Amino acid sequence: MNGIIDLVYELKKKCIESDTEFVSNLNISDSEYNFTKALINCTTLNSKSIASKMGVSLSRVSRIIDNMVKKGYMERDLSQKDRREITIKLSDKGEILKKSIIRFRNDCEDKITNSLSDGEIDTLKNNLAKILELL
Repeated sequence: MNGIIDLVYELKKKCIESDTEFVSNLNISDSEYNFTKALINCTTLNSKSIASKMGVSLSRVSRIIDNMVKKGYMERDLSQKDRREITIKLSDKGEILKKSIIRFRNDCEDKITNSLSDGEIDTLKNNLAKILELL
C-alpha cells in the first residue's frame, strides 16, 4: 500500500492532468485559468487581493489582465471621476469562461463525491484540512 505522501502526489498529478487538458481546450494559459479561478469567489475585482490569492506579484497580475483584455475576456474602463483609476471587469466572454470553469470544477467535485456518503465527504474534508494545516 502507498503512503499518504504517495497518495497525495498521485492525487495532485491527476488533478494537474485534468486541469491541463481542460485549459488546453479553452485556449488560455495556466495563469489566465488560475486568474479566472481566483475571481470565482471574489466580491471585488482588486489586483492586490487577486495577486495575494494567486500567490503572484502585482506586475504578474497586470500582465495577465493585459492578455485577458487582448483576448476579450476582460474590459478596462477609465473612471469618470479620477482618470488615474482604472476599473476592470469580466466581459461577457469572460463571464462565459468563468461559468465554464465553475462547471468543470463542479463536475470534478461530483466525480469524487458521488461515490461517497455525506459522512465520508465530511471526514475527507476534515482530514484534508488537517493535512493542509500541517504542511
